Order: sequence, then C-alpha cells, then structure tokens
Amino acid sequence: MTEERLHIDWGNDKLYRTQKHVERNPYDLESWSILLREAQVKHISEVRPLYEHITHIFPSASRYWRIYIEHEMKSRNYEKVEKVGRTIVVIVFIKNLLLRTVRNKIRIVKNLTPFISMLSL
Repeated sequence: MTEERLHIDWGNDKLYRTQKHVERNPYDLESWSILLREAQVKHISEVRPLYEHITHIFPSASRYWRIYIEHEMKSRNYEKVEKVGRTIVVIVFIKNLLLRTVRNKIRIVKNLTPFISMLSL
C-alpha cells in the first residue's frame, strides 16, 4: 500500500485534509485517531480501506485491529471478521517467531563472548 490513496467520502474539508496529511505522514497517530473516530459512524464498506491501511502500517497495534473487528461485527460481516482474525493469527505467529530468533541469537552471542575475548588476547 505504498502509493495507494484512500478514497473515502468524508463530506468534510477538515477530514479530507487530515486524510491527506496521513497519506504524507503515515505515522501521525493523532491524525489517525481523528479519522478512526469519524470512520466508526460510517458504513463499514466505506471505511474498510482505512482500516486495512492502518493495520498495514501498524500491524502489531491491537487497538486498531480491535476497532476494525468491532466495526465489522457491528455490521454482521462475520466472514470478514474471520478473515481479519486469521490475519492476526499469522501476524502473531511471525512476531513470536522473530522474537524467538532474536532470543536465540542473543543467547549464542552471550555464550560465545568469553571465547571471543580469549581470542583477542
């Protein structure tokens, strides 16, 4: 979603400007909060791209996933909820796998440190 534009009819100039700002500065949490607050009163089909975009930018932010799922559930889109849930499971699996890999690397380095210091003598 690098150059993808969000096409949401906010009906408000301030919200259009906020959306443009988010497109230029995707890590501006305050602007995202404004858009998310407004998105929750719109129909899910209008704002689903917004939820998909923010969860792409912040994949480990459980708050955004929860808001997205709650909106889908409110609209009784249970298939979409299931799909989003599967995506979360994959993200959690990858995150845990990466953490395990990093921990193993740290453990290896800690175990090798005495030997490395002996070699440098």
